[in-house]
Amino acid sequence: SISVVDTATNTIVNTIALAAGSNPGGVEVHPDGATVYVANFGTANASAIDTATGTVLATTSIGVRPVGIAVHPDGGTVYVSSTFNSTVAVLDAVTFSPITVVGVGGVPHGLSVSPDGSSVYVANASTADVSVIDTASNAVIATIPVGEGPYGVAILPDSSRVYVSNNVDNNVTVIDAATNSVVTSVPVGDDPRGVAVDPDGNRVYVANFEANTVSVIDVVSSAVVTTIAVPAGPRGLAVHPDGNSVYVSNLSDNSVSILDTASLSLTFNFPVGSGPVSLGRFIESHVGGRSSGLSPAIAVCNNITTGQSVTIQPQLGEAWDCTTDAALSVSPGDLVLSAIAGSATGSGSAGASVTGITPIIAICRNISTGQSATVQLNGATAVDCVSQGGLAVVPGHLVLVAPVGTAN
Repeated sequence: SISVVDTATNTIVNTIALAAGSNPGGVEVHPDGATVYVANFGTANASAIDTATGTVLATTSIGVRPVGIAVHPDGGTVYVSSTFNSTVAVLDAVTFSPITVVGVGGVPHGLSVSPDGSSVYVANASTADVSVIDTASNAVIATIPVGEGPYGVAILPDSSRVYVSNNVDNNVTVIDAATNSVVTSVPVGDDPRGVAVDPDGNRVYVANFEANTVSVIDVVSSAVVTTIAVPAGPRGLAVHPDGNSVYVSNLSDNSVSILDTASLSLTFNFPVGSGPVSLGRFIESHVGGRSSGLSPAIAVCNNITTGQSVTIQPQLGEAWDCTTDAALSVSPGDLVLSAIAGSATGSGSAGASVTGITPIIAICRNISTGQSATVQLNGATAVDCVSQGGLAVVPGHLVLVAPVGTAN
């Protein structure tokens, strides 16, 4: 099953049942928050689940014992590792149909897509290396030797470095993504599994399964700055988008721990389903942003009070405003992907107009340059993604992620 946690109260608000024997190994959420993808280790397939209703939308055969799963930052592709077949399946994120299968090293486990969208890094446990898949060609372009038993993979927000946990050597390999070469290795606790990077790219968190600890690595010094004790069997990790908390799934304790990143201490622990192994992306509902120099790719507006929401994909290179007056206007060429409880007219190339919506968050991306930004607004300020130089943010706004671009 999949437990859905409200991070405001840190309580389970829903439990999504999967097919008998699924034994889910990996979970990830689409960038728009509408779909969650699960690698089902026990049934040799992967499922796409509607996050609003908890219903399974599609299930696709992958290969024997799939474990790792990741979604491309543009939301178009899903990658799933098959440990028995030593492959990575590439799926269309919308139709959930297979695109291709890529052969990698032996017994691939964790994998991660670089934030700039150019590469997928795959940890191959039995061959002690990492395969680098070019996302444009879906071909392996490099194989990097690392420590024994590579398991988890995490990448800095600027896509400059890759961190791989090696659960036999009890260390983390640091890879320079520009040259696909090893920079150093960092000793951590016994049997490191999950790896996660904070939104600022300053720290890396490593779950040490047998040691029942989390190692905190400083990115600049490539050294462990502290070790935090957690309940038995820490396996998965996820850092909250605000950077203030780290969530740790404890497989042997059937619980999730919350670590405070300021004090670097465990502050809360709550029960979940049996044997939690991984954590997916946080589904955000923040209030908006203003940025420039980036072409809009997708924007999500939501009215917390009324429950109205709309997901819009603007025309590339076009300015887009999520206004606070009577109507939200969408220009011809834009596409209304979904509109819940609001009023939407027109769609596709005809454009649309949506009313009764208050801005929450905007995600902008320039496909040609790889620049992207996720911005959280202060109050009900309008979101505006325009195609001019620089990335400007109004005082009071918060840039959650801005790979490659600049933020003031």
